Parts: sequence; C-alpha cells; structure tokens
Amino acid sequence: PIPIRSNDETLSINPDGSGGSADKSDIDSEKTIGYYSDSGINPVVGWLVCTAGKNRGKEYRLVVGSNFIGRNKENNIALTGETSVSRSKHAVVVYEPKQNVFIALPGEATELSYVNDEVVLNAKPLKKNDRIKVGNVELMLIPCCDESFSWPQGNE
Repeated sequence: PIPIRSNDETLSINPDGSGGSADKSDIDSEKTIGYYSDSGINPVVGWLVCTAGKNRGKEYRLVVGSNFIGRNKENNIALTGETSVSRSKHAVVVYEPKQNVFIALPGEATELSYVNDEVVLNAKPLKKNDRIKVGNVELMLIPCCDESFSWPQGNE
C-alpha cells in the first residue's frame, strides 16, 4: 500500500487502486509520490534535444521537478560518452508546475554551464529554443508545457 496523507488523516492506496490503511509511522518508509505522478505516470513536460556533441540529434525527456544533467546513467539527462561533461549533476533543468516555468540552475560540479552563452550562476528562466551548454554539448529546450498547455494537478 502507498500511504497518502490528507490534512491530519493518513490513507493508504494499494497498487491496484483499492483502499487500505496505514498508520503514521509508515509514511516515511514509503516512496515519495510526486505532485503530478500520483497515477504512477510522471508526464513529460518538455525535451532537451542535443544539437552539438556525440549524441547530436538525441532527445531527452524532462519531467516535473529537477532534471539533472551529467554523463552517468543516474542522471535524468545522461550524456553518455561525453567526457567534457561531469559524471554527476553538471547542471540542472527544473520544471516548476505551479508557475509553469522552466529554470536552469548550476549543478554540483566544478564545471560551469551556460544558457545562450551566458554563464549560469543562479536560477535562470528558460524559454523555447534556449540553448544550454555543458562541456562540449549543446542542448535545446523544446517545451511541452507552456502558456498554451500544462498538465492538470493531481489525477484530473
């Protein structure tokens, strides 16, 4: 069962969708359920398309929250084979659903990242076709969610 907390009441939902029960001590031991993924699906909110580098032409799916860019497979955006890119968290692209915006953030690596040739040292808003550069790789933002569309909250 997956516990769901609503106000002061804790409910539980089994993977088959049926109800159940859980006490409050079980809440921290279960997997976190994302804001938009209560149905088990984390919908695509956009893509990064590689426009320069070894993976040129490949697309990478963006989801709600933080999307980490690095060359290890543990990253959301795994730029495998790109030795100019840090192994882990070279940069971050965030989709924030309440404001319906994309944001670039610096990663945890010592290497820098750039948006449209400007260094990313703090949160930088992104718009359609902005270019993110990490190492020798360039990625272009193609949003699914924008002013004309965004996913409804919850299971609507």
